[in-house]
Amino acid sequence: MIRLLVTDVDGTLVEEGGAGLNPEYYEVIEALKEKGVIFGVASGRQYASIAHMFEPVKKDMLFLCSNGTYVTCNGKDAFIDHMEPDTVQGIIEDARQIPSAILMYDTKEMTYIESGNPGFHRMLRDDYHYKFKQVPDLAQVEEGCIKLSIYCPENMEGIMGKAFLPKWQDRVKTAFAGECFLDCIRTGSNKGRALKAVQEMYQIKKEETMAFGDNLNDIEMLMEAGASFAIGNARQEVKKVAKYIAAPHWKDGALQEMKKILAE
Repeated sequence: MIRLLVTDVDGTLVEEGGAGLNPEYYEVIEALKEKGVIFGVASGRQYASIAHMFEPVKKDMLFLCSNGTYVTCNGKDAFIDHMEPDTVQGIIEDARQIPSAILMYDTKEMTYIESGNPGFHRMLRDDYHYKFKQVPDLAQVEEGCIKLSIYCPENMEGIMGKAFLPKWQDRVKTAFAGECFLDCIRTGSNKGRALKAVQEMYQIKKEETMAFGDNLNDIEMLMEAGASFAIGNARQEVKKVAKYIAAPHWKDGALQEMKKILAE
């Protein structure tokens, strides 16, 4: 019996950067909660962005934000995982050396950026519904950092693989999140660790957990779920880890599997 269901958002429920969630998800989520299933979203996005997407059903929902570095429910924080200040400063300095890259500094409630790129601002505001603020120097932000994301609109994996990953991949947890983002969080932090903390909090077993994902930052989460699903459009690395393959997000693969729980 499934008691906990957690899903990624971008590439899993909607297209990358999308905000148009199929309204039927809201009906099914409420029905699952009435059946006693705890529903949560585990995303690389900040809390404000996820909460906006799930506004009609966000009460009693779990939010595993910023790749699992911040977990909250009904305004009560379960835990928050900050990066080491020296590491943050080093990544800021190196990211500035990468042409066309834009760095995002995530805190519990706000994302800070240095870039004044109007197109990037529009994307954060209108597509992702982020709470963000432009500052002259990210190195001077005093709030604790829970995630640094590097946005690179073209050849993200190629550029990061040459200029960034060789230095940092063994010093922080790095994961590609979508085609244009590389996320950096504290070593040991990931969606799977956050999911495990939730399981312990509610005394829920791995075999009572269902999870959906599509990208590299979902792998640890899928490994903590007895019923793990890779969406049909997921990366091959994710499909190899998942126990099951659902239909792609444009066919609402996660929704189809969620309905099966209600039919049991």
